[in-house]
Amino acid sequence: MTYLALMQGAQGIIFYSYAASSWNLEANAPLYQAVLQMAAEIRANEQMFGERIAWWPADTESHGPPDTMVNEMGEARISLALFRARNTDNRYYLLAANTTDKPTDFSFKLPFENVEQLPTTCSDDDFQADLNRIRKTYGPFEVCIFGPIQGVIADE
Repeated sequence: MTYLALMQGAQGIIFYSYAASSWNLEANAPLYQAVLQMAAEIRANEQMFGERIAWWPADTESHGPPDTMVNEMGEARISLALFRARNTDNRYYLLAANTTDKPTDFSFKLPFENVEQLPTTCSDDDFQADLNRIRKTYGPFEVCIFGPIQGVIADE
């Protein structure tokens, strides 16, 4: 949910904790560690959330039966967002997030010509690439960050 908020243009994230007499966050070690890890991850990657590109020539395809294209809200299972990195002209980050608890086979075409390298936070073994089209089966709630990508958007 944190990445989806940032992908939709949130300018900041704040974590707060609810405490009750029978429950508090610090006593729930796995959740507490996950929140700390997420906050550190966002801080370490904050430079990638520069200018959100509102429109770009997104060419996407869902692979599988029609009911695997959308989530419970009727939105695309895979959410994509493109950002121009802070204080740069032609360095971008593309984020892809599976919004469901189901594996989703999805592909998209990069909006750049002649991309020679595509660093990603996801394992390279999981991808099929052909003519700048990237195909992957995204795991439940998986987020992949692609970049930095040097280039110019085709229609910009």
